[in-house]
Amino acid sequence: MLMYSLSLIGGFALAKWAVPRVPSLKTEKYHLHHWMWASVILIGFMFITVTDITIGLFTGIALQGLTYKNWGIMNKGVEWP
Repeated sequence: MLMYSLSLIGGFALAKWAVPRVPSLKTEKYHLHHWMWASVILIGFMFITVTDITIGLFTGIALQGLTYKNWGIMNKGVEWP
């Protein structure tokens, strides 16, 4: 549990540091945030064996992404057809 907790904090800090430095995956209408792909990877971990450190790292990344006000998939200000 200690290693999970420490890696969760590490994942949160890593995402906080990396987000402004890494290009975003977005189009005119959609934005694939880092919390989304981290969550998909966490779901994938249900089917394979990984360490608590790995799970904690991706959980921290996903949780950090939810701290932003624009955490949704839709880009604001885009008109729908």
